[in-house]
Amino acid sequence: MIFKIFIITFAVLFIVRLLLGLSQKKIDATNFLIWILVWGSVIVFTIHPTLADQVAQSIGVARGTDAVFFVAFMIMFYFIFRLYSKITAVESDVTETVKYIALINRKLDRGVKRKKK
Repeated sequence: MIFKIFIITFAVLFIVRLLLGLSQKKIDATNFLIWILVWGSVIVFTIHPTLADQVAQSIGVARGTDAVFFVAFMIMFYFIFRLYSKITAVESDVTETVKYIALINRKLDRGVKRKKK
């Protein structure tokens, strides 16, 4: 019972943090909804663990715990993919910015050399 209280408390605190992040525009609506769905499910399955077993059996998994872990892994891989995509985009932006700065510096260096002559 103490473990359930701990899990529910943690999930509620995370939801409060999500609400604060949304109100301060630190998180967009799509991510907010995804995380609300995740933490809401954690609360529901913690309060009603047999529901997880019923959902698991309906999708062909033997136990609710297994289904929860499968879904958790899918969510983690989704976010890993999103992070990878964002990192790749940032790397591309940094490369383009460095090229642009190098071209500007080269033009400035040429201008300085011409003025000295």
